[in-house]
Amino acid sequence: LELVQTDAQLDIFRSTFELPTEGLNLLKSGVINTLQLLTSKNPEYIKSYHLLDRNGVSIANYPQKTTAVPDYLGLNPTLVNNLQIALLADLPFISPIIIDEDGQGSSIYFAGGTKTVNDEPLGLLLVRYDAAILQDLIAERNGAAGENSFGVIFDDQHIQLAHGIAPDNQFKSVIPFDSTRLDFLIASQHLPN
Repeated sequence: LELVQTDAQLDIFRSTFELPTEGLNLLKSGVINTLQLLTSKNPEYIKSYHLLDRNGVSIANYPQKTTAVPDYLGLNPTLVNNLQIALLADLPFISPIIIDEDGQGSSIYFAGGTKTVNDEPLGLLLVRYDAAILQDLIAERNGAAGENSFGVIFDDQHIQLAHGIAPDNQFKSVIPFDSTRLDFLIASQHLPN
């Protein structure tokens, strides 16, 4: 989280927002190269980087998209609201685990604000990680608290996000859900379909 906040303050990002629109094209290849370089820090887990303006419009992304990127990447309204609050309040942002639209994986987003030299918000640097990083981090720590110890990560809905010795328990709840709640959790991308 601290890294994305630090990276968001790179001069090339600040300059991108402060240039008039016609000047943006001059910097765009440099911005994309910078996003590519940031992605190379952890290519196993980083799925994408996005530079968004104050309105959530994608200025640049890596890997580059061949289709239009929807405002705020098409994230659900609750996440968009939380991103807007983070931007205006100059707070870091961490999303809950989100099931990818194709249902083939899950992601977690981190964001840091890009600011003027006077600390006024300009936009957001958003990084999308493969949520498998949590499973791998938890598994690496097995035995850290003594022989046979392991960790488990739960979300606020009591859904297991990572399990030190039973990775197949990912996205299983430790409490039963009624059908209405289950439908909501699937629709809000907390659980796979």
